[in-house]
Parts: sequence; structure tokens; C-alpha cells
Amino acid sequence: MTESEAQLEQKLIDRLTGLGYEPVTLRNAEDFKTNLKTQLEKHNHIKLSDTEFKSILNHLDKSNVFDRAKRLRDKMELRRDDGTTFYLEFLNTEHWCQNQYQVTNQITQ
Repeated sequence: MTESEAQLEQKLIDRLTGLGYEPVTLRNAEDFKTNLKTQLEKHNHIKLSDTEFKSILNHLDKSNVFDRAKRLRDKMELRRDDGTTFYLEFLNTEHWCQNQYQVTNQITQ
């Protein structure tokens, strides 16, 4: 018996939530961006302005998928609105188990 894509997707989501991934509901790209901003603020213990967050999105939106994956592993030198520099971390690559993982169903654009 074959499974539909929706059934397979739900099984994967159930498995990941069983492993501790936080289920989140993200309906569209705006929800995704809002969640990303919240998670980056929590991970880095800072509050990002809209201008600073746009700078982060521009940083992530450059080049191909392989370069983007590398950027997520690196820190970003973020120029804050007050003129200071902050090194923003996307992932804790040294202690990866301290990252917070989330899972959602497919997101529409």
C-alpha cells in the first residue's frame, strides 16, 4: 500500500515532534519571517529592530543554496542601529544539542 504525500509528511512531523522538535504553525512567508526573527532574538539574547532584521534577511538571501547553508553555520557581523557591531549566531555549531528545533507543515508563498 502506498502512502500519499500528506500521510508521509504527517508521519515525518509526528516522528520529529516525538524526538523533541517543537511543532509550529506557519501558514506563509510572513509567518516564517516573524518566527525567524523571534528565534534569532531568543537564540542571541537580543532585540532586533526592523532595519537590523532586514539586513539579516538580505545577508541570507544571497547566492545559491550551498552558500546559504554555509552562512547559517557562520556568524554574521551585524551593524546595529546604534552603530555597534554584534556577531549574530544562527546555529550553535559547537553545542548543537542546545539549539531549538522546530517543524511545520509545508508553507505557501
